[in-house]
Amino acid sequence: MFGSITLRWSGWRDDDSGIGEYEYEVFKLRPFGDMLGMRGLSPVPGQTGTVGAAATQASIRLTEPGVYSIVLTVEDGCGPNDGNFVITRRFLIYDDNSTVQADTSGHHPMWAESASNVTGRVWQTNLQDALGNGPQVAVSWPDHFCNQLHKHNKFLNAIEEHPSPILPGYEELIGQPPATRSREAIPNVNTILLFQTDWAVDHQGGRSLSSPPGNWQNVTDMTVKLESHFKRVRCIINPESNEISQLLTCSDVHLAQNERWPLPDQEFTPARDKLSAVWPTLRHGHYRWKVVSDESIQNWAYVASRHALRYSDYDCSAPQVLACGETEENFVNVPGIELLHGRRYHICVHANATVLHFELFDQSLDEVDSCSIGITVDLTPPLPGQVWVNHKDGQFQTSTSEMTVYWNTFRDVEEHGMSSHHSVVHKYEVAVGTSPNGVDVQDFMDVGVTNMATVHGLRLFSGHTYYATVR
Repeated sequence: MFGSITLRWSGWRDDDSGIGEYEYEVFKLRPFGDMLGMRGLSPVPGQTGTVGAAATQASIRLTEPGVYSIVLTVEDGCGPNDGNFVITRRFLIYDDNSTVQADTSGHHPMWAESASNVTGRVWQTNLQDALGNGPQVAVSWPDHFCNQLHKHNKFLNAIEEHPSPILPGYEELIGQPPATRSREAIPNVNTILLFQTDWAVDHQGGRSLSSPPGNWQNVTDMTVKLESHFKRVRCIINPESNEISQLLTCSDVHLAQNERWPLPDQEFTPARDKLSAVWPTLRHGHYRWKVVSDESIQNWAYVASRHALRYSDYDCSAPQVLACGETEENFVNVPGIELLHGRRYHICVHANATVLHFELFDQSLDEVDSCSIGITVDLTPPLPGQVWVNHKDGQFQTSTSEMTVYWNTFRDVEEHGMSSHHSVVHKYEVAVGTSPNGVDVQDFMDVGVTNMATVHGLRLFSGHTYYATVR
């Protein structure tokens, strides 16, 4: 039966009073920051038990994917409950239904990096010869594959110490799957432990390749791109438009020739004096750019509403234009401009129509006259809303194991009306402590974008005062 697990132990003895009993408890670990732990958690209901001295095993049943801590308490014959005891624990990952998924948003694609950008990364003409001279085919897939369940619940992260000290040798501090799941983190690339690759060669543009040939090989260094000996590359890549992406950055950006830009467009920036933008899919070779302030656009009536903002809408001498320039790169960094909190800025690009000449064909490129959707400057944290527990006017509760926290929406730069998003708050975190801003009962936990959260598995004491903190 799925989820049925047998716990086994052996070799325990006590030369004085003998072994009295074994008690086992199962805890489902949860993230605390970048580590997994069991602070304030209760055992999984129905998965605890006590067996006699002659027992060498017990059965449990897990129903939810997760990282579990199995705690075995061995007590001598002076007990029960008040005898001498020792604690040991082991860990396991239980997952009967999650899968590795490929990114479909286009933010983390898989592509032939060495192929020509002007052919959509499909054709490569400068290829390694039979003697090994020249470039290979390079295929890249940064963050393209991921197990979302493992990522969001941090299945592969390191595990905290047990709340009660465990003697050396009674838990596994180091060790890796498949041999064991220890307290140390499991090395991975975006939750992936192993990549395997397969390839083949044909002379029909890949049309004769209907399935992998079965020569799978492990990628020994998962942090580098793969290089293989293909004759021709066929890639399936999500289509992209000729968009200009503005970036949340306070440092310069760079985009090498034929390099694919992996980051999405940004809505907000903490920068005070610099803007950056990229247009990785354009191939015109020469571009004019300008920075336009959104507030000025709203105040000029002659801007027609029949089209989106364009480069040609304003001369470089116009008061709403902060900077102008030219470049042959597919990116621009604009330093030394004064950016105001709450204001939205656009980087606009223009390129003349041109024709690219290839050996077998010519490609016409239309004129480009467009702007980014804009980025809003945000220099302040959100303004906190009112926070209360259970009821706005209540100061007492009867439960000792959970606490429900409510709060009004925190407000930020979107209140200026300069953002296309209804809220810039990406997530809320809730903590519980015995003092204002304290986290000694429950450390900050991510609860997403919401206005309430219930914290379970607490151990609260009657008559004590506790504080909930939202950030």
